[in-house]
Amino acid sequence: MGKYFQELLTIIIPVYNRYDEAIRLYKYFRKYLNRIDIVVLDNSIEINNEFIKIIESPKTFYKIYISEITYSEKLFKGIKDFVKTKYSVICAQDDFITIQGLMKSIGFLEKNSEYVICHGKQFRFRNNSNISKNIIYEEGRGVLSVDNDDLLDRLRNHISKYTSTFYAVHRTEILEKIWRYSFEYTDDLRFGELLPSHLSCVYGKIKALDILFYLREYSLRSDGHTAKTINDYFIDNSFHKKYEVYKKCLIKESRNNDAIDEEKVNKIIDESFQEYLGNSFEIIEMKSAIKRFFNRIKILKILFNCYKNYVVMKNRKNELKSGKIILYLINNNQSYVDFIRIKNEIETKK
Repeated sequence: MGKYFQELLTIIIPVYNRYDEAIRLYKYFRKYLNRIDIVVLDNSIEINNEFIKIIESPKTFYKIYISEITYSEKLFKGIKDFVKTKYSVICAQDDFITIQGLMKSIGFLEKNSEYVICHGKQFRFRNNSNISKNIIYEEGRGVLSVDNDDLLDRLRNHISKYTSTFYAVHRTEILEKIWRYSFEYTDDLRFGELLPSHLSCVYGKIKALDILFYLREYSLRSDGHTAKTINDYFIDNSFHKKYEVYKKCLIKESRNNDAIDEEKVNKIIDESFQEYLGNSFEIIEMKSAIKRFFNRIKILKILFNCYKNYVVMKNRKNELKSGKIILYLINNNQSYVDFIRIKNEIETKK
């Protein structure tokens, strides 16, 4: 597609504090993509005027929101108000998307109208100030295509074997729609991510290409590390309310897009979500009740966290020994090579 793809795509960067990462990402994209539209949606607690000067450009659209705005509302309003291109993609401020990944994803969507989303492999990287190398490894669960012709089969496969489509290239009309429903039907980050992703397969197919696409920095400051988990919702007894609202939206949109019996789609969502959780709702609630009891005793909670950290480190060592973690210290993948070169070049100019 060459440079033509820049006219088809808008990159959306949600920003919340951590301007150093947002600047790094913006410079990375502008290094390659000087004609592409970039939309920056900022609800930081304290707005950084230096950041505003850095991103100033006729092809950059910057919007400030109140810091209390939800993630879903910010994305929906930003997409609705500023995105005019056929395709759009969200990129977290501490991550990167390869340019080759964007080009190939748009090329695929241009040729395959039944698909609404396209992306590729996700990798994590760590920055270590003591060494000059970037350690990078593939995500534990690879992204999956969901290309069944039947809507219910797509729902079943995507919910039960869920892998994130949060940062995939979307058809913009679909991206706006799914984030509108996320804003209207959810009030938290977990279901706020699951609902738009699961809705996308109601509207069409999902393609996962065998390419290096998304690079995620491992950071304890990220929303993924600070937000509540699904298990937390069982503990505070909010899960069922959130789940029923999520399911109501999925059922409504499924029936709007196909002549589907309500009981049938309801059953498929329940069964698939149970598989996604790995257990039945009843067993998980029983485990949660036990956990609630032990969480009241501080010393056990401390011991539990120590044990959990020990297990994580032990598994990481075992993965390294077994070769499951791939260290790309030297890599012949051009997207990766370009990413490392440009990222390092940008960071040394700080």
